[in-house]
Amino acid sequence: MPLPDADDAEFYSSLGRAVKVLRTHRGLSRRELAAASGLSYTYLAEIENGRKRLSAKSLLYVSRGLSVRPFEILSLAEAWTTKPSEDSQSPGAVEDAPSPTLNDATWMLTQLRAADAEMVSRLIERLYRSDVERIPDSVVDR
Repeated sequence: MPLPDADDAEFYSSLGRAVKVLRTHRGLSRRELAAASGLSYTYLAEIENGRKRLSAKSLLYVSRGLSVRPFEILSLAEAWTTKPSEDSQSPGAVEDAPSPTLNDATWMLTQLRAADAEMVSRLIERLYRSDVERIPDSVVDR
């Protein structure tokens, strides 16, 4: 996958969304993350809303405030960025964002608060219980 252009507004919007999602999953308010990262509340709000670009230095500060590595924030942003389809006849058409890999999904689940993780676990259990044939043999003995 090619790297985003320095002027790629969609990528920076996705980067802000990644920061917001990680902050929310950590149970931090925007003020708490601003204080933990040493950034101003206003600057952090503008980053999350896609109005300001996250500099490399600020990325390091935010990642420390979130207790993640910078590449984890960048990976989420990249996964959410969609690009125009080269095969598309429609000028405004975009491809679907790639689904997270199993490793991405596993990592995201480990970042959930206990109550949220329990809710996801119950949801998965209900989905599979509704159609037992969908459960892989490696998960359950039949």
